[in-house]
Amino acid sequence: MSRHSSVSFVALVANRLRATALLGGGLLLLVPLVASATAISVNDTTDTTGGRGCTLRDALSASNSDTAQGGCAAGSGADTIVFDLPPKTTIKLTTGVFLKILDDVTILGPGASSLTIDGNKITEVFEIDSGTATISDLTIKNGAAGGDGAGISNFDTLTLTNCTVSGNSSTASTGGIFNGGFLTLTNCTLSGNSSAGGHGGGIYNDGVLTLTNSTLSGNKNLAGLGGGIYNANGGIVTLNNSTVSGNKNPGGDGGGIYNVIGGVVTLNDSTVSGNSLPGVGAGLGAGIANRGTLTLNNSTLNGNSSAGGFGGGIYNAGTGTATINNSTLNGNAVPAFGPSFAAGGGIYNEGALTLTNCTLSGNKAPKSLFSGDGVGGNIAHEGGTLTVANTIIANSQSSGGDCVHVAGTVIDNGHNLTQDPTNNCGLASAAGDLTAINPHVGALAKNGGGTKTMKLSSTSPAIGAGGPVQCATFATDQRGWSRASCDIGAYAAP
Repeated sequence: MSRHSSVSFVALVANRLRATALLGGGLLLLVPLVASATAISVNDTTDTTGGRGCTLRDALSASNSDTAQGGCAAGSGADTIVFDLPPKTTIKLTTGVFLKILDDVTILGPGASSLTIDGNKITEVFEIDSGTATISDLTIKNGAAGGDGAGISNFDTLTLTNCTVSGNSSTASTGGIFNGGFLTLTNCTLSGNSSAGGHGGGIYNDGVLTLTNSTLSGNKNLAGLGGGIYNANGGIVTLNNSTVSGNKNPGGDGGGIYNVIGGVVTLNDSTVSGNSLPGVGAGLGAGIANRGTLTLNNSTLNGNSSAGGFGGGIYNAGTGTATINNSTLNGNAVPAFGPSFAAGGGIYNEGALTLTNCTLSGNKAPKSLFSGDGVGGNIAHEGGTLTVANTIIANSQSSGGDCVHVAGTVIDNGHNLTQDPTNNCGLASAAGDLTAINPHVGALAKNGGGTKTMKLSSTSPAIGAGGPVQCATFATDQRGWSRASCDIGAYAAP
C-alpha cells in the first residue's frame, strides 16, 4: 500500500517558522506556521474542470495540489470539501475518469439521501492513492471497473461514515470497495454491488477493515469467491454490531464471507443471515467459508443455504481455525439437489473448531432423492479437531442428525446437551453432559441484546446445568446478560 513519506520534526519546523521580535527582552521567538485547512465548497454539479463554478473534480484537484482550480479555492493542508447544492442532488461522472485523492481530505456530504456521486456505469467513483481521507453522508453508486473496486479503491487510509455504496459492478475485481490499506466503515450500507470476474461482490479486503453498525446486503459474486466480503491473505476484518445478509455467490464459495489462508476475521455482536450459494451441487460455506482464522463472539448465523455442497452456516477447511463463543446457529441448510451430496447444515468442519456456550438448533442437511441422506444437520465433523463445551446441539435429528462424527478428533469438555441419541459426536460421557433430551428452546427471536437468540423455556433442562468454568470465563450470555444461573447454550435464563 502506498503511504506518505515521513517528514522529520526538524525539517517541518525549519520550513514553517517565522521570526517575531519581542519588545523589551530583545528575544527572538520562533513561532511555527501551521498550514490551516481550507473549506472548499462545491457549487457546480457538472463533471468539468476549469470553469467558473467549483465542481467536485476541481475541488479534489485543489485539495490535492494546494492550488486554486476552476472556481475552487486553493487547498491548504488537510482540507474539507462541503457542498452548496440543492437537496436530492446527483453528481454524475461523465468524463470516464475516477475521482482521485492524493492528500488528507474530508468530504462532508449533506446526507446519503441528499447527495449521490454517480459513476454513470463508465468509471470507478473514488480512488484513494495516498493520504488520510474521510467521506461521510453521501451515496456512491453506479461505478464500473475492470479492476480494483468499482465504487471505491483505497490504498491508504479511508473512513466512511453514514454512507451508502450501492449498484457498483466490476468485471475483474470487487463491485463495492477494494481495500489495500486501512478502511473503517461506521453506519454504512453496501448493497446491490456485484463482481463478474473477481472476488468480493461487496468488499475485497487486502488490508485492515473494520465495520461498525454497518450492513452488507444483496451483493453478488458471479464467478469468484465471497458474495459479501473476500478477505485476502494477511487481511484483517472485524465486524462490530454489523449485518451480512442476502448476499449470493452462485459460482463459488462463501456466500456471505470468504476468508483465505492467512486471513483473520472476527465478528462481535453481529449477524450473518440469508446468504446463499444457489449454484446447483456447488459451494462451500453459504454463510462463511473459512480457510484462515475465524472468531465469532455473541453473534448469530441463520437462514444461510447452499444448494448442495458443505456448510450451510460455516465451512471450516482443514487449514481453518474457527472459535465460536456465545453464539447461535439456526435454520442454516444444505439442501441437496439432483445428484449432489450435502453435509453440515450448520457447520462443516475439517479443521480446528471450538464451540463454547453456543446453541445450534434446527439446522438442516436434508435427504436428496438421488444422493441419499445428508450428513450432519447441525454439525458434520469430517476431520481435524472438534472441541465442545456448554453447548446445545439439537432439533436436527430428522434432517441429517444433530452431530455426525465421520473423521478427526472430538474433545468433550462437558456440560453439553445433545438431543439425538445416535448422532451426537460422542458428546455424552463427560461431566455434566445431557444426551437424548429436548432442550426446549424457543424460535429465533429478539430477546434483548443486539442479535437474535433462542430463549430457553422455563422447563428447559439446560437451566442451571451449565459448566462453572465456562460460565466464569463468559460471565454474560450472547445478549450481554448475566450468567448467574449458569445455563447451557448461548442464552441464559433470567
